[in-house]
Amino acid sequence: MALFGKPRVVRLLEVASRAELLRRRRQVRGAALRAGLGVATALFALFLLVWLHVTAWAALAGPLGPVGAAFALVALDLAVAAVLGWLAGRGRTDAVADQAIAVRNTALRGAEMEARTLGGLLRAAPDEAPGGKRRVRIYPAS
Repeated sequence: MALFGKPRVVRLLEVASRAELLRRRRQVRGAALRAGLGVATALFALFLLVWLHVTAWAALAGPLGPVGAAFALVALDLAVAAVLGWLAGRGRTDAVADQAIAVRNTALRGAEMEARTLGGLLRAAPDEAPGGKRRVRIYPAS
């Protein structure tokens, strides 16, 4: 327990909440980026369909010159749409978010220990093994 200032358990819970907030912000940022790339992919796919229709019309309407140019544009749009779709679909892990999870978990474990020992005034419960695993006590039947 702290004589002056905030108790340690409160500080640990604040650290845990800040780490969780950072992790959530990073998740939202990544989702927004992937959504933006998905929208760009959809636009290029729409352009691809328009060019396919123009190409079909050009193939039916005239000689091979305009058709060759139209197919070149279709190939370019298809390549761009494929790259953007690949970028939008890949799910990378974020190192900062992973570190925020580790900080949050450590702070929550410390807060739990502080709460269990009344701010360090008591010793840890004797039925707990190091590492936080509880030992099971079996009492003989009387």
